Amino acid sequence: MTPTPMDSSEKWDIRTDNNDNEDGDATTTATTKVQKFTFTEDKSERPVGTMYLDLHPREGKYVHAAHFTVQCGCTRSPSSHEQGFNNSNNSNSQLPIIALVCNLSAGASSSERAASTVLSHNEVETLFHEFGHALHSLLSRTSFQH
Repeated sequence: MTPTPMDSSEKWDIRTDNNDNEDGDATTTATTKVQKFTFTEDKSERPVGTMYLDLHPREGKYVHAAHFTVQCGCTRSPSSHEQGFNNSNNSNSQLPIIALVCNLSAGASSSERAASTVLSHNEVETLFHEFGHALHSLLSRTSFQH
């Protein structure tokens, strides 16, 4: 497997897979694309959670950078069989779903942006800051949902 910028397997023993167009979850428009990444423990194949990245500006979008915990990672009673729970191995854990929303520099077209996006120092700092929040939400497990 060729490492990508989002590849975390060497650092945390967690595999990151880009699932952009799986089940119509990710949204593509003429000017931007929301990317979906699933995180899985590399050795055990146990799911860790999902992160959506909405990194570039568009009309009508929230204008600040933010991390949103759509669903937190928590453990629940063994009787829980609700959607979003990982009931394999009797873990009864609710898997987190995270959204990272930024308004980073965009090229003239989506293909140009994919080829070479140069971020300002402030944008890199903002992206890392929000990504830190996202990792905390993605990797944390609590007894109660907050």
